[in-house]
Amino acid sequence: MRLVADANEHFAGIITKGKELSSWRLDILFSDDVELFAPFGLLAELEKNYALALRLGCPIWAQEKAFKKQTAVDVFSTKDLMEIKVKRK
Repeated sequence: MRLVADANEHFAGIITKGKELSSWRLDILFSDDVELFAPFGLLAELEKNYALALRLGCPIWAQEKAFKKQTAVDVFSTKDLMEIKVKRK
């Protein structure tokens, strides 16, 4: 089967672990029966943001909920940042 995979599926499959849905996602991502297509640079974007955050020792600002499931880098949504801003006033 040929599929265009949403970036969320790729990211979630890469950074989540130990959950049943994640296991199914990985089975699909690495299945010989599935041919996946994604925009050029999809994984490079993730890698650049992840590798840069690790190098700088700072969090990532992203709306992607799957990013929050990993523990190597803190991830803040816009809402999170607004709450932090309010607390600082």
